[in-house]
Amino acid sequence: MLHFIRKALVCAGLILLPAGAVSETLRIGALVCLSGECAEWGSNSLKGIELAAAELNARGGVLGQKVEIVAEDTAEGEGGAGAVTAFQNLSNKRDIHFYIGPSWTTGGLSVAPIVARRKGIIMTSPSLGVAEFNEAAPHLFNTWPHDEYATKAMARYASEQGWRRGAIFSSQQPWESLQGNTFEAEFKQLGGIIASKQEPVPSILDLRTEVLRLIKQDPEFIFLCNFNQMGIGAKQLRVQGYKGPLLAILMDESRIKSAGDALDGTIFARYPDPDLGFVQQFKIKFGESPGVTADTAYDTLHLYAKAIAQVGSLEIEKVQAALLNMTHKGASGEIVFDSKGGVRKDPVLYQVKGTKMMPFQPSERGS
Repeated sequence: MLHFIRKALVCAGLILLPAGAVSETLRIGALVCLSGECAEWGSNSLKGIELAAAELNARGGVLGQKVEIVAEDTAEGEGGAGAVTAFQNLSNKRDIHFYIGPSWTTGGLSVAPIVARRKGIIMTSPSLGVAEFNEAAPHLFNTWPHDEYATKAMARYASEQGWRRGAIFSSQQPWESLQGNTFEAEFKQLGGIIASKQEPVPSILDLRTEVLRLIKQDPEFIFLCNFNQMGIGAKQLRVQGYKGPLLAILMDESRIKSAGDALDGTIFARYPDPDLGFVQQFKIKFGESPGVTADTAYDTLHLYAKAIAQVGSLEIEKVQAALLNMTHKGASGEIVFDSKGGVRKDPVLYQVKGTKMMPFQPSERGS
């Protein structure tokens, strides 16, 4: 345990100070979804942040300041308004200059224009996979890769199977619509056609009309990017008799649980598993394995700490410049920001097996 903590802090470039040297507080604002459809993501992120804070404080904090996490629920499953309110609540506390979040695209794209006009702060999302967020301003970053890369990987997988006629189950939610459009463009470029693409309002629960339209076109596969409706959509596809392959972009335990066994066998793209040392420390602290985004949220706080230590101050412009020029090997792998604050990582294929998400073995391809 101590070896992993020591390794993380040394890699962060932190000056380890005696506990008595911590005389002030560095407050970190956590904009995380703790209720509704995205609660799994926000709760995981908050735990990752808390683990990083505990490690930093165990070695004297950051530049002698104790790290304190101040969290607000963004409730982004209901739209972006909750994230705006959460940010306003935290920003009213004038001593918060570093933020982690929001959790989902709905909140991130609502907050980004507001944050873009603010000076003296940095915000980094550990789970928001669209470039539009981090490219809204120089002080906005993403430690979660842009999900278009994973979506394109799924389109390539479909093409590699020899499938030429597919369908897309998306929605009008911004992130879901973007993934649907990205998949369609990539699959068409590879010589395929999308026979049907359904994009209902993301709040509806009765998807029978959309399901029947998809099935009517007799697709060789259906790509699911309707993340909020994925469970119920998969259920209704199976009830209406669809027996073909399902592909998806990302997955979590909540989607699998809501689908019953309807998502069993679904192949999806995600990013590599977190570092085993991080997993061990997470289990020790929380008594469970880290869920999706725990590693990227953990890395985000360590990135802030590393950049602050590197420049020797809390000056936002200096910390921002340090982040852009940094290579950080963290729990989620190597993080290198591009010139606009985004990161890129190669996705890997996984498959739903029962209630588990398992690596998709090469021998299973085409099965």
